[in-house]
Amino acid sequence: MKLYFLALYNTVNEMAYETLKDHGVDIRQYLIKAWADLCKAFLQEAKWLYNKETSTFMEYFESGWLSSSGCVIL
Repeated sequence: MKLYFLALYNTVNEMAYETLKDHGVDIRQYLIKAWADLCKAFLQEAKWLYNKETSTFMEYFESGWLSSSGCVIL
């Protein structure tokens, strides 16, 4: 798990550095928030699966758009 974290950490920092260098905008905080939100959505879905719960449509809708990686891809 540590290896995956370090790879993601380095990738986010590299992307933020390139954007800062090319455009003068520091996007690191936004990238970190997007990845944190994605991980929280994955965790929520894992909890539902582990507890054998069926989420309501609204619960899934709130979590599903994040877990489909939409924010991170954009």
